[in-house]
Amino acid sequence: MSKGTERLRGHETPEPFPFKAIIYDLDGLLVDSEELWFETFASVLSRYGITLEEEQRVFLLGRGNMSSFLIERFGIKEEPSVLRQKIWETFSEQAEKGLKPLPGAVDSVKRLSPYLRLAVASSAHTDYVEMAVLQLGIRDFFQVLVGGDQVARAKPQPEVFLRASELLEVRPEQCLVLEDSLSGVEAAKAANMFCIAVPNRFLVNSDFSRADLLIPTLEHLDFSTLQKLAESKKPL
Repeated sequence: MSKGTERLRGHETPEPFPFKAIIYDLDGLLVDSEELWFETFASVLSRYGITLEEEQRVFLLGRGNMSSFLIERFGIKEEPSVLRQKIWETFSEQAEKGLKPLPGAVDSVKRLSPYLRLAVASSAHTDYVEMAVLQLGIRDFFQVLVGGDQVARAKPQPEVFLRASELLEVRPEQCLVLEDSLSGVEAAKAANMFCIAVPNRFLVNSDFSRADLLIPTLEHLDFSTLQKLAESKKPL
């Protein structure tokens, strides 16, 4: 065990750490909700006579401004605000029955919160972000929650992460982002932040080479993993 790791476990942030905060994505990283979102989009689109095929799943993952995106992609004659409301009503009806955390999600938040500032930065609406972390019982561990409604441009643009950095009062280059999607990794690197990719099960074969580190689940996010990344000081 390195001295840096020992200090971290002794309630001190080790000097070699180049980051002071961790920013979590939500869907597909903390919450096992990707299937629920896909079913929601499929249900809403079916009302417009559109069938969402399984192979179209990938282009939906990690994307913000979904109502506008779907209108453009499928030529739907609807106002974005109306479609957005239909999507939210359909999704929230199911989500309120209970969201499930992904492996290692809750434990990683509880394990890291005494030593680093934590935030959630999601493409989803802030109301949903709040509901999700409350359901998982981890709301009090986060200093900041940022939803896609708080920024002008969604991932892969970096604005949601930069907003989280601003609210955390931590410089972007001192932030470590945890992401499950390619657009999320792109956004994190565009924000000049460290990024660990934790691919969701639909993207395990995708190219995450832009991430600074790749781990299979949040169960593998421990202090030795953070120390390894810190010591590598891989260029942003």
